Amino acid sequence: MTKAQVTNLSRHIDTVARHFDFLSLDDHCTRASEFPLQKAHPAKASAQIPEHLMHRSLVGGIHALYSHDLNARRGNHLFYTIDATGADGLRITFHAIDVAHSFADPLLIQVTRSLLSLLGYEHRIRVNMIGDKDAKRRFVKELTEFFKRSAPTIGASPAPTQEKEVLAAYRALLATDDDLAYVSPVSIDHLNEKSRRNLREILDYLDMSEAPYEIDPRLTGDYLYHSGFVFTADVTPSKEAVAPTCTVYGGAYDDYAHTHHDPRHSCASVTLHFTAHTPRDLPVKAAPDTAIALAAIGFAPKLYSYRIMDTLLQAGMSVHHNPTSLSLSEQLGLAAEKNARIILIAGTHEATRKEIIIRNVVSEKQQTIPLAKLVSTLKSLVR
Repeated sequence: MTKAQVTNLSRHIDTVARHFDFLSLDDHCTRASEFPLQKAHPAKASAQIPEHLMHRSLVGGIHALYSHDLNARRGNHLFYTIDATGADGLRITFHAIDVAHSFADPLLIQVTRSLLSLLGYEHRIRVNMIGDKDAKRRFVKELTEFFKRSAPTIGASPAPTQEKEVLAAYRALLATDDDLAYVSPVSIDHLNEKSRRNLREILDYLDMSEAPYEIDPRLTGDYLYHSGFVFTADVTPSKEAVAPTCTVYGGAYDDYAHTHHDPRHSCASVTLHFTAHTPRDLPVKAAPDTAIALAAIGFAPKLYSYRIMDTLLQAGMSVHHNPTSLSLSEQLGLAAEKNARIILIAGTHEATRKEIIIRNVVSEKQQTIPLAKLVSTLKSLVR
């Protein structure tokens, strides 16, 4: 891509990232310096950054955490990194480290969808759940038996028995149009209750956000790195392109972090790889002088708040919001700190009915409106 294309794309990335509280790594280091201190365990000797660009993007967040001494700070580490050094385009990775997966996974999907929408890409989300180490062990055991039974059919002699060989053979099989690929075992059948609950939470968020999505039980990610939740976005090519100019791969990698760093970490990321970009204008800022804050009361309303944030983003409206906090006092404290004139409030009732409460801090009046009328109502209030 040209320098002008990279500059324009980077502006869109930064706009979306900051809207959802992801900062550049340098800016996040400054923010994290205010986080409480905790005992820092050193990275293990095996913690080498992968050479493959895709793998390096995926797990780069946990390595950055240690190389910048952020592992000594207890808090939610939300930041992004950009790699425009390759000849094949630009990679942007959003990292969510030490953020509960109940929030991190939906938040990464939302920031992906918001960026793609802002850039004019139509897309559809595909999700799957790989599960933890025990689920993976059960899955590999069944796969091994499957390949033993199917060896004569697929011409594999001898059938793979080592974990890496079995998983590599499975991915190779899925890449074919062979009928066996459609009757092979799937990881989603081997989940424990914790993984099932995590998947249900993600699906609840997707339903609430009305995002186009499907469960793809044969979406594997990379078993050497991924564990838990994985997702991608199928991006529709633009009119000028014969193939998609953006590919997406994201998911959790707790097991990798626990093996190479510290078992306390929860880690997830999503990488968007752009091979081309048509420069476009950012949304015209609405109400630039009026501080707006958003508070969500409860878990489901917090997930609903991501949709509210996207609605404001697409309309060019900024909002102060902590996307991972369930504490009402903490969220209202942020509103006071930012001198918010308008506070948007979402509870369980509002999330269920797709509504939002608008409270005018100055007049102390509030009203409940449909989410579809939020932007027009705010514009009338801040004239």
